[in-house]
Amino acid sequence: MFCPNCKREIQDGDKFCRFCGCDISAAPGARGRGPADGGEAALRFRRARTLAVTGLALVLLIGCSAALWYGLGGRGDGAPPASAEAAPPTEDVPGADTPAPAEDAPNTDTPVPAETPSAVLGADERREFLSSLPGVFRYSSGAGGWYTELNIAPDGSFGGRFLDFNAGGWEPEMEVIPPELRAEYVQYYWCDFSGRIGEVERISEYEYALSIDEMDFAQEPGSWRNDTAEKVFYNYREPAGLEGATELRVYLPGRSLEGLSEEFLNMYMMCANIFELGESLEYWSLRSTAGEAAFCGYNGEQPAV
Repeated sequence: MFCPNCKREIQDGDKFCRFCGCDISAAPGARGRGPADGGEAALRFRRARTLAVTGLALVLLIGCSAALWYGLGGRGDGAPPASAEAAPPTEDVPGADTPAPAEDAPNTDTPVPAETPSAVLGADERREFLSSLPGVFRYSSGAGGWYTELNIAPDGSFGGRFLDFNAGGWEPEMEVIPPELRAEYVQYYWCDFSGRIGEVERISEYEYALSIDEMDFAQEPGSWRNDTAEKVFYNYREPAGLEGATELRVYLPGRSLEGLSEEFLNMYMMCANIFELGESLEYWSLRSTAGEAAFCGYNGEQPAV
């Protein structure tokens, strides 16, 4: 039954309400079965409440089941859930709330790497670089005597001369000279040469590689000629510092000494007439990759001894 005062359900036979203390026996309609309209109404009220609670629980159950089904990849058309392998990677598909980045917009979170300096020069760059070279590259003792000179034109053609001499020297080929005249002779080691540069590759800001496509000698290396009128014996050789050359390396002023051999640097100092090195090369220089001879570049007179 229900308390006629607070309308809460209490046990049948209670004389007082255990919730509000109302005297049940003295209250009108105290023995009824409903809140205010008797037992039949109370019964209908409980049944309606039970149905409402049951319906609400059923709606919640259906909603949870649907959410679980779609969350696990289910589809409303009865098709089986898609497998993980068939699903496209989510990182490649921009979300509906996240606009795709513009194609031309740089990624500010990742620094753009600097352009790699190494590259074969095109025709215009090649000519511009060759035009910037010193008038002559010279490999010598620095104090006169023997030398090899090389000059490279803007179109890639090159030429030069190797010269050394030996006064009073002796070579087996000089048997052709009468013994009584040998003391009057001067022997020259000689070579006039020419050729053509092929590709020019930029290795770094201060270093370039020049391939040699052609190399010709005006006099056959290993041959000789006796000039009896001038009393000169010409012994023809390959140009010193360019023996067997197929590629040249050109170093610009400012090139660090890192990676350069001690032999090259010693010859560089001798050729440039300097007595100590700084942190980088002071002059243009060149060497054949077949050896370590150091050519120094000059525009005009070479440094004074």
